[in-house]
Amino acid sequence: MEPAVSRSKSSNQEKIFSVLSMKMNWKPLQYLGLSIFVLTFLLFIATPFLGEYQITDEVISNVISDESHRELLAPSLSEISGEMFTNQHQLVQAYQQRFDVLNNAFKADQAWDKVIYTDYTFQLVKQSSIGFVKENASLLFWLIFILGPLGAVTYILPQLKVLGPAGVKNNHIF
Repeated sequence: MEPAVSRSKSSNQEKIFSVLSMKMNWKPLQYLGLSIFVLTFLLFIATPFLGEYQITDEVISNVISDESHRELLAPSLSEISGEMFTNQHQLVQAYQQRFDVLNNAFKADQAWDKVIYTDYTFQLVKQSSIGFVKENASLLFWLIFILGPLGAVTYILPQLKVLGPAGVKNNHIF
């Protein structure tokens, strides 16, 4: 007699749980999670275009550690020093153009000891970054890499509750 009672209690609990889970509307929570995820994904895509770049004499001295390279590159880079670039591609293009002109002049004169083989492009772009992205790096990290996945989980977990385990769902209709 005792086991029959415990079976009925567990089946009653399952019925109550299934009724509660079916009556709750999970769609607004899912849409909220999906909205958060999509917004953070768009922010992730837009991040490279939010920064600005500016080469200064301080950046040049920090990046180019070799004194002879700095002396050779300083006149060429002084032309773009202080100029504001809206994206890194413009900065790289302006730097590479001046760098190539200088190196090609040395190669044409066969001054092989003056030719610069070291590539300073990445460090120069990294050090010359200014603006919203550089000032708010930790905020962007939390928004993109913490809030974004939480939004995705908020979208996914209610689906598991609503859809239930995989298989045929006859909903007790025989």
